[in-house]
Amino acid sequence: MAQRDLLSGWPDDLTSLPESLLQRYAFGSVLGEGKNGIAYKILSRAAEQPFCLKTIKPGLQAKQRADVVESLDKEVKILQRMSHAAIPRVFEHSIEGEIPYYVCTYHPGQTFLRFKESGKVIDREKAFFVVQLLMDAFKHLHAVGRTHCDFHHNNVLIHEDVYAHGVLIIDFGSGHRDSESSVQTREGGDLRFKPTEAQARYRNSVEREQSRQQHIEMDFRAFGHLLALMSNTFFSEAHRDQRIAYHEFCDRLETGHILDWESAERSFASVINPDYLVSNAGRLFLSRRGTHSAIRIPVSHEVPVGEAILAVVNTRSFQRLRGIKQLSFCEWEFPGGTHSRFEHSLGVMECTLKALRKLSRNAEFRDSHSSLNIEGGILAALVHDIGHYPFAHVMEHYVASRFPGDTDAKQIVSHETHALSLIQGDEELRDAIDGHWGDSIRMEAVKIMEGNVSVVSDLLSGPIDCDKLDYIRRDAHHCGIPIGSGLDIPAVIESYTCSSHGHRLNLTRSGVAAVEGFMIAQDQMLDMVYWHETIRGVMAMFHAVVATLVSTSIQTLGEFVTELKQCSSDYDAISNVIVPRIERLPQKKREELAPLYNLHLSPRYRDIYRPIKKYTKTDVVPNKPKFMSNIYSTILSPSTTSASTVPIDWSQIRRLRECYKMAFLEKSHDSAVNPYDILVDVPWGKANNRMVMVLSPDGRSETPITELSHLKETIFDQPTVYLAPIRVYVSPKLHEKFSEHLTSIIASAEEHFYNPRVADNDIEYDE
Repeated sequence: MAQRDLLSGWPDDLTSLPESLLQRYAFGSVLGEGKNGIAYKILSRAAEQPFCLKTIKPGLQAKQRADVVESLDKEVKILQRMSHAAIPRVFEHSIEGEIPYYVCTYHPGQTFLRFKESGKVIDREKAFFVVQLLMDAFKHLHAVGRTHCDFHHNNVLIHEDVYAHGVLIIDFGSGHRDSESSVQTREGGDLRFKPTEAQARYRNSVEREQSRQQHIEMDFRAFGHLLALMSNTFFSEAHRDQRIAYHEFCDRLETGHILDWESAERSFASVINPDYLVSNAGRLFLSRRGTHSAIRIPVSHEVPVGEAILAVVNTRSFQRLRGIKQLSFCEWEFPGGTHSRFEHSLGVMECTLKALRKLSRNAEFRDSHSSLNIEGGILAALVHDIGHYPFAHVMEHYVASRFPGDTDAKQIVSHETHALSLIQGDEELRDAIDGHWGDSIRMEAVKIMEGNVSVVSDLLSGPIDCDKLDYIRRDAHHCGIPIGSGLDIPAVIESYTCSSHGHRLNLTRSGVAAVEGFMIAQDQMLDMVYWHETIRGVMAMFHAVVATLVSTSIQTLGEFVTELKQCSSDYDAISNVIVPRIERLPQKKREELAPLYNLHLSPRYRDIYRPIKKYTKTDVVPNKPKFMSNIYSTILSPSTTSASTVPIDWSQIRRLRECYKMAFLEKSHDSAVNPYDILVDVPWGKANNRMVMVLSPDGRSETPITELSHLKETIFDQPTVYLAPIRVYVSPKLHEKFSEHLTSIIASAEEHFYNPRVADNDIEYDE
């Protein structure tokens, strides 16, 4: 080809390019001009395929020209060996010649800035494609030890037909590569995305290895900034939840909360589908035909179920919960309170599902949790009470107060420990879970129930968990207590959020009022239902029977509870476990115990023991030289309220019973006081609640709710301290016989208790 033909159309500034280049390419047009460089469109003479020619501006000063040539050389070295659709590929280059240049991939679009300024928009699906393509490009760039460090709206190209042309990231001259042999590199790029110390080093040499992480962080921050600028271009017609998730995603990139591309991809999934974490669990709620169904229960209304859920529900272990009462003994005062653990378990799952859906829109939660955590949480909520057996809570109360600090005894009676053993050891249940959920989900549920999965574990056992939310409103409903209907469960769930690191369940400040309402409702249920004097009277009678059958023997306790776990109802437990054991006692002991256990075999309300005296934390201390505290605090040490269990001084309980026995005998002419005629009911040693923490609006700090609430602190961390009094009960027979003398009997008993001369006499059975 003649020299004249080679130069035809080429600008004069480019005629000094190598002849071989001019032979292969024809000049097209100027694509763009920067401060120091120019990009041209050139066409392959053989195939008329477009390429991009990038070179430096002519007429630069010597020092400036040297810097620009260095930058061009760096760009070539960064792009060489790169292989990604959104990153230019270098086909040939010459840096040492009269006109330094390289030939690379051509893109027919325009910069993001011009695209935005022209008013063009792309639909959501194309926007998803663009963002994911850019993330994948940077993931590839960083994986091969390279950074861009100058990513902004003029350094990425886009075309309306993004599926055909994609996007192209350009201008890598400020970037860095780990494989460079020199120890130092120049700090360049956009100042807006540099930390303060890096800004001070701008245009200076820095240690390559020490600055590597900062250069990577610059790319993340710049990426978030660019996407935020393009929000109206990309998501102008998106659903509100998607726009919120998108801006949250951009903000977390720009502020440095996301610093790896796997986390970025996971976070962006919430933009595509704000419910993606929970949506992935949708299969659990589908039938084999792909349809949805629900089980209707009170309060929760419709609980969604599917083949996987029903596979668990229809196991013998789960169906057994139909016969296990949610509230032991409460039906004596509230006849409607006969609902089952079966109903409650479904309710907790439904409540947990709503909570997980809310939390799945929280960036910190998404960053630290996966679909495995979600599905494990749903399963854990469903089976969290599968280890309940007749009188499980009653036995747990018994051990907590009679065996304080004894971990072996606690494990024996724990329904939670039994639940874990069933999930792992019950063949039918395990096969149902593994076959429809997967063994990994089963093991995740175990971890959650053991408290080892941070926020999801908090949803089942935390300061304000879904278990409490369900049983407070459900128990109130069945017991006919109106407070449950006023409890704003949706507002509490809506207030759920995560600590800044995503490892603890917090509340938003807007949820403080709703949580206060919950705490008041719990307080009222404790006072009106759970610690009602009649219900506690039945419990005191039952505990007296257990104390006789078990005493303080761990072995006997284990044998007794093992038999209870085989029973399917309260009546089954009384008839087949308790009565046979009583029948093995001496006749006199059986006769003395008869009024206590016959209550369950032949129920009569009038046979329940009567409370005659209540002792509380706030009672006035009598003016006695030996005693510095009242009876309540003598029995329950107030100095250890932060302990995991409340230490109960049983010697003082025996002393109190003996003093009442002496007082009754003083009024009796026939000295007929049955060893079981006088019972003392003591608050069981339950651990104090964990403090509810409220996350600040900026998400950076946590504050105890007690600093934001008008309610007394104890309602949050010691809910039973004022509602669980020590009560003295007497048999109906004794109550009727001495009804006219009770006031003087009580006064006499207290006088004996505070009198140092009264010995610590043993009683005929040990509580």
